[in-house]
Amino acid sequence: LGGSFCSNADGGGWAAGDPGGARACCQMGLFNAKCGNVDFPVQPLVLGSAASVGLEQHCLSVSVHANEPLDSRTSLLHSPICILLCVALALIVSGSAGLAVVATATALALFIMRRDPAPPRRQITFSVERLDIGAAAVPVALAIPENPRWVGRWRLDFSCSDNCEPILAAVGVPYMIRKIANSIRAGCVISVCATHLKIVHKSLIPVEDRIPVDGSWLTKPMPPGGRMKGEFRVRLTKASGTELQMYTVLPEGDLREKYLVH
Repeated sequence: LGGSFCSNADGGGWAAGDPGGARACCQMGLFNAKCGNVDFPVQPLVLGSAASVGLEQHCLSVSVHANEPLDSRTSLLHSPICILLCVALALIVSGSAGLAVVATATALALFIMRRDPAPPRRQITFSVERLDIGAAAVPVALAIPENPRWVGRWRLDFSCSDNCEPILAAVGVPYMIRKIANSIRAGCVISVCATHLKIVHKSLIPVEDRIPVDGSWLTKPMPPGGRMKGEFRVRLTKASGTELQMYTVLPEGDLREKYLVH
């Protein structure tokens, strides 16, 4: 049996050729599987892509309820070749040697021209129970410099920053809220301790993030009001004296943020 399960942006589904953002698939070798629970590894569709981060640690849990052979091959006793040989034998016994030769030749021709036997088949009843989320690979801990310049209270400089409206549109924020958020002069307060980087975003809706400095992931629910549902993950990827970089994996796509102090 060749079954495939594709994980997409909505948390998983049967998605052969799914245009909605399938990122991984699971090939399930169930032909010889015994009844019970079986785990199959999940494989990213595009190795090395940002969207595939951590997917190689996932596992699809499948419950096999029944695995029975299906013998669809014709019985030898009811095959045309066997019937013709029986007819030839009966003709020989009755003294019709000529007809017996014809029947035998026909049986031989059928034997030579017969199709290769079909591969064995099995009827397998199974159900997909869950997608087990494994721990993503933890990068090397970052060395936070002493007295970094990015610690403090800041206002966003629009002349040095990218327009945030396309990002808000991508996550499904309504048009009017995007316009309001893009017009507000946002700010943030950044602090750091031995274990976490703390960023308090001062915008339309204040948001606080406490990101581990050891490079591991912070997992949070998607903000309400947008199109994307579920959770997102963010981790710190660079921390120098004048620059901070973070990488975020969204339910649909990814995002890289950079804070630069001039």
